[in-house]
Amino acid sequence: MYLAVATLLFVVCRLALQLGHPNPLYLAWQAFDDNLWIEGWCRWDALWYRAIAHSGYWFVEGEQSSVAFFPMYPMIVAGLAKLTALRTLRLAVVVTLIAGLSATVLFDRWCARSLDDRARTLSTVTLLLYPFSFFLYGAGYSDALFLALALGSFVLLENDKPHWAGVIAALATATRPVGIALIAGLIIRMVERRGFFEPGFLLKKVRAKDLGVLLSPLGLIGYSLYLWYSFGDPLAFAQAQSGWGQAPGLKTWLKFELFDLFFNKPWSLVHLMTFFHAACTLGAIALIPRVKRRFGWGYAAYVAVAIVVPALSSKDFMGLGRYLIAAFPLFAVAGEALAKTPRLRRVVHGASAALMIWLTSLFALWEYVS
Repeated sequence: MYLAVATLLFVVCRLALQLGHPNPLYLAWQAFDDNLWIEGWCRWDALWYRAIAHSGYWFVEGEQSSVAFFPMYPMIVAGLAKLTALRTLRLAVVVTLIAGLSATVLFDRWCARSLDDRARTLSTVTLLLYPFSFFLYGAGYSDALFLALALGSFVLLENDKPHWAGVIAALATATRPVGIALIAGLIIRMVERRGFFEPGFLLKKVRAKDLGVLLSPLGLIGYSLYLWYSFGDPLAFAQAQSGWGQAPGLKTWLKFELFDLFFNKPWSLVHLMTFFHAACTLGAIALIPRVKRRFGWGYAAYVAVAIVVPALSSKDFMGLGRYLIAAFPLFAVAGEALAKTPRLRRVVHGASAALMIWLTSLFALWEYVS
């Protein structure tokens, strides 16, 4: 399923470049690769990751700075570039493809714990056809890598290997800021597996090796120490958000930019995209209680933090649709629900696939969709 959708989207990207008209504001950035099969996947943040892989990090307070992007993805790309002498952006696409395929296999294995075969398959289909899941198929972004690492850590924990779960989670927390959700989710899930939320819980039920999940923050801690040493600010990655107009504070938390956009700006594609991201966010929040009932407190905490923290730190919800890819239990509860409603399933999956194709083509043409 993954390879079939990936093939389709690569064709969509190429056709968009051949037949469409790229956003003229960004035409000067277009000639950085001579392969039309690759170029359409290398937009926006992909250029930041390429710059980091080539030149390392920089930070200028109040301006857009590369420290906003966590290091694991560009480190892997840069390492492969030295080993293979291939272009950085082409390797970024390859890394995303491998990570996306790995995430798909791991998600299927994770679902097998709790879902029957039909619900398991439909959950995987729901993830693969989610409109913003095109970031799992080749886009030069770190989302696919984070999802694969997060799923790997939870699968290891469920297989009673919490020490390895902590190691893999440490790599994940060096990949994206949403790693804080993984830290919370793993720790809560670990104690939950030992009966913490049941009557008569005894601390001695927690074994020494269970504490391996406490390794999970090391990726975030390591990056913060690097920023402290290099720029004098361990939270420079958060401070850099002000360069994108998303400095922490009431203006961001209360979404002043969102109201200004809808009430004072002429209608454009940005309005439609922003509304879509906000709708996805609200729908995801509504599913959190179902995640708790179905999979427990640990996964509910993981999903809640993965949604709420980006939602609060965003000035207008733009990008939240993509961030929801990390909240994989949402796709499991959605797939299980769709397994009981064949007509709705066909409508949802058909509409999702159509939207994903449309968003992929817009992304290839330098339209800002996430």
